[in-house]
Amino acid sequence: MTPLVIPPGFRVPRGFTLPPEAVARFDQVYVTDVTRNEEYQRVLPLLPALVAEYAAPFLYELDEIKMDAGKPVQFRQRGMHIAHPLTATFDDIERIEGAVNSFKSNGRKGIPGTSHRVSGGKNDSGRLDRITLRFGRLLRGPAEPFRDVILNAKGIGICGKPASGKTTFLRDAILIKGEVEGFAVNVVDTSNEILGEGDEPHPQFTLVRQDKVGAPENLVPVLKEAIRNHGTLFLYADEVGYSPGDVELILQADRFGPSITSSVHGGNLQDVLLNPTLMPMFGIERRSDGSRHIIGHPAFEAFIEVRSRTHFVLHRDLHTSVQRILNGQHPITEHVFTQPIRLQP
Repeated sequence: MTPLVIPPGFRVPRGFTLPPEAVARFDQVYVTDVTRNEEYQRVLPLLPALVAEYAAPFLYELDEIKMDAGKPVQFRQRGMHIAHPLTATFDDIERIEGAVNSFKSNGRKGIPGTSHRVSGGKNDSGRLDRITLRFGRLLRGPAEPFRDVILNAKGIGICGKPASGKTTFLRDAILIKGEVEGFAVNVVDTSNEILGEGDEPHPQFTLVRQDKVGAPENLVPVLKEAIRNHGTLFLYADEVGYSPGDVELILQADRFGPSITSSVHGGNLQDVLLNPTLMPMFGIERRSDGSRHIIGHPAFEAFIEVRSRTHFVLHRDLHTSVQRILNGQHPITEHVFTQPIRLQP
């Protein structure tokens, strides 16, 4: 096996070895945070005063704030978990719920005018006892190494673990496509965390259309309307596989002609192909004996695994990758490692 030569300034996961049938690519990427200052500031009024006081100087670095009743508040800042000495109370958590005007049926709610997301969880007695506030950033640059795929592939599947940067990548891909195709790009936004909550369009996304789903159970009707009524040529969606009927509709949309790009849950393609709900989107049928068989083509031409904010795995020919995986072979992939160079907006 040829050793992987890592250029100066690039990082690869500890112990990483390049799989068979894979190539590595190292790209410097110019990244600009175009999230408006007011979007960051809208988080502060939701928080208890002492937590807001700590968070204010670091808003641009925070990824998450977690509050569990009776436990210290935790911050995830630049990948590190930091415990705050303040203990969260039920009153703190219920005040946040009131500030976001209660949660949707999936336990989430966006902050108007931003792509930040607040999620709530209840204890066994049904009382809200925990909050996760996840910061949504609009970064230009993360998807640039895949511009040719974004502009030319007939549909892209995207997967990644929570907090891997999957949605940030998807936003930048939408902007790249929108610059070329305009209103032919339609974003079906399940939790309004891709393009933002509220009636006023985000200034960075005025070139594309956004269909806000509202409640998750509305996803399928909104998808149908986008496909049938508005001449959508390029459909972008997030978290497909959670609403009844959404996978079947994606397959119908693929047959109608629109190019589909969607995120799905899973750390890598192999994991995704084990999900019975998602299998039909990849042309797979699961038989009664548990075996998997290819019965058609995937709804996507290409597939991108977001392993981290600086490590991606590209399957340019998804159909071939699916065949090879089901045959016990390694897929043919490109491991793309990026070195972000931060620019001021």
